[in-house]
Amino acid sequence: MPYLGLQLYTIREACNKDIEAAIQAVAAIGYRYVELAGFGGLDAKEMRRLLERTGLKAISAHVPMEAIRRDFPGTARDLRELGCHYVTVPSPPANVGDEAGDWRFFREELRFYADQFAHAGLTLAYHNHGREFEPLRDGQRPIDLLFDQVEPYELQLDVYWAQYAGVDPANYLAKFPGKCSMIHVKDLAPSPDRRDTIVGSGILNWPHILSVAGERGVKYFIVEVDNPGDGAMELIAQGYGYLRQSFPAFFADEC
Repeated sequence: MPYLGLQLYTIREACNKDIEAAIQAVAAIGYRYVELAGFGGLDAKEMRRLLERTGLKAISAHVPMEAIRRDFPGTARDLRELGCHYVTVPSPPANVGDEAGDWRFFREELRFYADQFAHAGLTLAYHNHGREFEPLRDGQRPIDLLFDQVEPYELQLDVYWAQYAGVDPANYLAKFPGKCSMIHVKDLAPSPDRRDTIVGSGILNWPHILSVAGERGVKYFIVEVDNPGDGAMELIAQGYGYLRQSFPAFFADEC
């Protein structure tokens, strides 16, 4: 059974204000897993101790490729200290443009670091936005350049951004048995701007998405809202409640 987690980027303002209070609030809602986006001013050991005190476990951290390039040993050391299984590149680095060659070069870099992280006991993943599904100048899509072959890194599928780009996330997920351990769970609002919103309040077909994800071996469903506004804590509680109440038999309870 898969596990339910939270991407802490959703509550970044609360984390920046008081990381300990924010983490305690996440645990009080019922979440048992988190994905990190920075350490809220703490070092890795301090963050690990805080998570342990609140009964939370870090499964992944979003780390920009620029930071990995700058200090690979430090990145690997910190994530091992935190007990993470995955290190996730959240977007392409600045040097990746609109040419297929840019993405091929980036693919080689992902392959290289995937092998390096594997030696440290970590799995590298790549998180998509909408850009990866848009054709480049030669008509190829970055997502295909990155994932049409069996790679040493995984896909962390953001279902909202796939849908935003006009791609059915469930159908796309069906292509990745065993190579997509995490998905980002957020909804697409039924409004002209098609903004992201909390799971269960938009137009995505969650029963179908969760069913396919379960069949394809997704282990972690990570709740996220990119731009939650002032009510971030209320939103993540709403999302947790929707998933646990609407799909009570789907998610595992224990860490």
